[in-house]
Amino acid sequence: MYRRSGQEWVEAGQLFAPDAFQGAQFATSVAVEGNTVIVGAPTDNEVGQNSGVAYVFRHKDRDPSLEFAKDAWILEAKLRASDATSNQRFGASVAISGSVLTVGATRAGITTSGAVYVFERIVSGTPLDLNGVFWVEQDVITASDAAIGDRFGESVSIHGDTLIVGASGTDDVCPTESTCDSGSAYIFRRDRNETPFDSSDDTWVEEEKLVASDPSRSHGFGASVSISNESAIVGASGDDHACPGSIYCYSGAAYVFQREDNATLGNPAGELWHQAAKLVASDAARNDEFGRAVAISNDIVVVGAQGADCPPVFGCGAAYVFRRDGVGWVEWAKLIKSNSILYDRFGWSVSIDDGRALVGTYRIGMECSEDLRCDLGTAHVFDLALMCSSLADVAKFQNCFQGNGGAIPERCLRFDLDSDSNVNLEDYVAFLETLTGPPNLTPD
Repeated sequence: MYRRSGQEWVEAGQLFAPDAFQGAQFATSVAVEGNTVIVGAPTDNEVGQNSGVAYVFRHKDRDPSLEFAKDAWILEAKLRASDATSNQRFGASVAISGSVLTVGATRAGITTSGAVYVFERIVSGTPLDLNGVFWVEQDVITASDAAIGDRFGESVSIHGDTLIVGASGTDDVCPTESTCDSGSAYIFRRDRNETPFDSSDDTWVEEEKLVASDPSRSHGFGASVSISNESAIVGASGDDHACPGSIYCYSGAAYVFQREDNATLGNPAGELWHQAAKLVASDAARNDEFGRAVAISNDIVVVGAQGADCPPVFGCGAAYVFRRDGVGWVEWAKLIKSNSILYDRFGWSVSIDDGRALVGTYRIGMECSEDLRCDLGTAHVFDLALMCSSLADVAKFQNCFQGNGGAIPERCLRFDLDSDSNVNLEDYVAFLETLTGPPNLTPD
């Protein structure tokens, strides 16, 4: 765990399962909100082989002296499915919003199609009294058309009372084949009861099933999902945009959906989700797997492409940033590592919040396969707030264009793009590039 201290990111703790064992795949999935972190371990064998568990950690930062203390994280709960059995893979995906967290189990259910378990935090007693904190299983969600091999729960994302679940193994394009894997995603809405402060009988109702406008065999639509307010994004890393009709192209795509109020169309909830955009990389190529990971926050989208090239290095991976403007979604920047190596898999995971993007890589570089450190993985933070995006920034830049060395006012530091304590012509050239998005960005 890292926390920002000024301009630096300081390690604030490492999370471990106290009962970890080899092969549990602890941290296959992670989610964080505020002081709470959820970590999935889908191949944990406590209940049965690959039954899986999820761990809930909480940071005790009510005490300011513990803000950056590495031992300030405490295990709050260890969650299991109420119907836990072998091979469920509970913990394959996790998400949290407020007091509600969800855990995906890709082989749960009678048909082993997959399920999502919803837990809610109930607090009693003092804030730091762990004996007074309970995570209660509130609902178990499955698809209305569940079938064997759907992988429902492979990805999950929650925002308030809306939940999106990915199922890349569904076979809508070729329903007679069990391994078509065109994929889909499902939107659920929380149906609250009438009893104040009692959520025990709340249920999650399937609102709509999302599919791509151009689905295909092995499309993988639903392998990644993210939701923010009234917008959702679904990744399809098997899309063949860069080489149409070619088998095993995997250039990838991501689809943006928008919720619209349209009661006249017969939707029971009076709302309808429609596909607003299909996003592809401007330099899309075979095996990019664009859409392997997706994240959305308001009008910004980040899409991971763990197989993309960053010449002269091939297969190093990248992440692409898209911005919504008045017309639609436009590619804003391509994020790459500053020290890329062959098959880094940068872009394997992505997240975005508060103007900062986080991009993960598990680094399986072939050229350093003899070095075990290559498999440790890294995470990189990009400060998207430093990317200027409007004409209003032009006037602000002009007011800072003074070339007075180390006397730059704090409001002008963002325009010192070459970090030489001077806002001058070199910065102006770089600034003009940011108005439409620079071709590549490296992490801060």
